Amino acid sequence: MRNFFPMHPKQHLALQLFDIGAVQFGQFMLRSGIPSPIYLDMRRIVSYPALLRQISQELWQLISHEPFDFLCGVPYAALSLASGMSLLADKPMVVKRKERKSYGAKRMVEGVYSAGQTCVVIEDIVTSGVSLVETINDLEQEGLLVQHAVAIVNRQQGGSRILAQKGYTLHALFSITELLDLLLQAGRIEPSVHHQTLQFLQHTTYQKLPDSSVAPAPPVKLTYEERVSRCTNPIAKRLLQIMTQKQTNLALSADTQTAAELLQLADTVGEHICMLKTHVDNLPDFDRNFTE
Repeated sequence: MRNFFPMHPKQHLALQLFDIGAVQFGQFMLRSGIPSPIYLDMRRIVSYPALLRQISQELWQLISHEPFDFLCGVPYAALSLASGMSLLADKPMVVKRKERKSYGAKRMVEGVYSAGQTCVVIEDIVTSGVSLVETINDLEQEGLLVQHAVAIVNRQQGGSRILAQKGYTLHALFSITELLDLLLQAGRIEPSVHHQTLQFLQHTTYQKLPDSSVAPAPPVKLTYEERVSRCTNPIAKRLLQIMTQKQTNLALSADTQTAAELLQLADTVGEHICMLKTHVDNLPDFDRNFTE
């Protein structure tokens, strides 16, 4: 008789991450420019509510014993994780913006909090720790105190050590070694892939935070004409063609009292705009002739 053994909860979770493509093996170029045999894409989790709930519960268990006031997810990948933990545990959140608002209160951190309150920061993957440190710095500038961070995966490439040197403790659901071991045990990856990936990770560790003063590569800028050939949506393609032909990307949203006024406005500004947004439901004399 065949014996069936229940799967360990963490192995079940690791297999789910693999099955949804959150853990991939092959040849990938990382943001740092280094080619990697493994790629972790935890953003996929948001499309699987049951898995998001389970991971949020597991992350909460890692930190629930620590006293703190708020949760904060590193933008943007960890915002869903922080939200899930907040809803499950009824714990307040603050939201750290990607960049400071240029209007209103011009806040970098949103929420209702006071200086001296404590916050746990959530991340999906920790490699060098740079995203965590940037978020923590912004929180601390607002007067919040941070001691602990939580992540799904610690890639064991120096991030946890760098955080510890700065006085922060990282709690990770998986180390990358543990995740690889679980996938190997379940037969999801070959021993050669397991060995190759571990060798890569061991030889690409960070001893300090990457130099943030190095400017990132400038984004690729395409003309509207170049974008037309890459566009598959027919409406967007037509709009790009108009923008190319008329050499304008100006759109006008018009509110007028009558259809006649709107047509007169369109004739006046037509050569200067690529699109006219109308509110025909406000026109008392609207009919089919107006559209034609």
